[in-house]
Amino acid sequence: MEEVADEISKWKFTLMGNVLGAKPTLKTITEFVQKHWNHGPLSLVQYFKKGWFSFKFDCEEDMNEVLKRGPWTLGPNSLVLKQWSPYFSCIMECVSTVPVWILFPDLDPYMWIDSILSKMASKIGKPLFPDLHTTCQARLSFARVMVEVDVAKKLPEDVVINAPFIRNSVQRIIYE
Repeated sequence: MEEVADEISKWKFTLMGNVLGAKPTLKTITEFVQKHWNHGPLSLVQYFKKGWFSFKFDCEEDMNEVLKRGPWTLGPNSLVLKQWSPYFSCIMECVSTVPVWILFPDLDPYMWIDSILSKMASKIGKPLFPDLHTTCQARLSFARVMVEVDVAKKLPEDVVINAPFIRNSVQRIIYE
C-alpha cells in the first residue's frame, strides 16, 4: 500500500465517464467538456480504456460542481459519471450504481435539514448532496438530492417518515 499511496492520491479528484450506447472520440469528449463544463475546473481529460474517459480535477469542489450540474447527456446518449476509486472497474456490467437526482415533492419545510434529507435519501442509495435550491430553500415545492443508486435493484417509490409532528407518513419519491 505504501508503494501505491502517492499514485492513488493523484486520482482522488477524478471522475470516470462512459457514454452509454456511443463511443465518442477524445476530441468529441474534450469539446463537450469545454462547452458544458466551461468554468475550467479540469486539469486533464484522457481516454482511459474500454470506452471510459478520465476527468481529473484540481480540487474536490470543482469535481462535485460537475456532478451537481448533471446528469449529462452527449446528444441522445447518457454520460455516466462515477468518482474514481482504486476498486473502479471498466466493465460496464459491473457498473450498476449511478448518480441520479431524486425529488421529494411537497416535503414540509422543517424537514429540509441536510441530516434529515440524507437519512431519507439513504433509504434509496448513497446520498451525495442536495442541489443549491434545496440547500438555500429557494424552491419549496420539492427537495432535490443526488443519490448513487443501484439500478440493478428495484427503486422504491416512497419512504416512510417518522418525525415529531408526523408518524409513519409516506413520502413520495420522483426520479429524474
